[in-house]
Amino acid sequence: MKPQAYEALQKAKALFRHPAEVDDIPADAQPVEPIRKPRVVLLPPNAPKFDKESMKQEHKQAQQTDKYVGMSTTKAVAECVKQGITKPSDIAKLTGKNINQIYTATWKLRNKKTAKYKSVAKKMPAPYASKAEPQDAAVQADWDREPTPFEEAHMVVMRNRADYESIIENLNQRINELLLEKQELNTIIKYLEGKGK
Repeated sequence: MKPQAYEALQKAKALFRHPAEVDDIPADAQPVEPIRKPRVVLLPPNAPKFDKESMKQEHKQAQQTDKYVGMSTTKAVAECVKQGITKPSDIAKLTGKNINQIYTATWKLRNKKTAKYKSVAKKMPAPYASKAEPQDAAVQADWDREPTPFEEAHMVVMRNRADYESIIENLNQRINELLLEKQELNTIIKYLEGKGK
């Protein structure tokens, strides 16, 4: 052990001795300097960056969430709809409420005819308004198209809609035949069980 380290160890022992042994502390003993903390703090690469703009955004979002904390989910959803926000995921981000409760609240607002939320119900979009129905011409074009190179390489058979519908009809017919056969066999089993007694 180096002499400086030994001396520092003795001084440290002297500082932390039991009060009964205080008399043994040398007069020239001084406290050891604390270990300096490194000035450079290494952050993980995915650590959030705390610049002025991000702090403002975070503060603003916290204030918005605080605004909705005391409200019920239905009331919070109604407030968001009044502001023009109708997508449940956007409402969840803004209010901090549970997404499942938001879906329930939107359903209640759409279907409940209470005077309190009548004005909100008018602004609510239809349940699946954003999902456009496919056009018949587009569907037909998709069925009549040429197979892609992947489909050709993997021998994906492209049939027309009538072929698939006939296959489904044949399968449904086979299912009905098997159900009838099963019923007949159950009847025979019951008959034989009754005869054996």
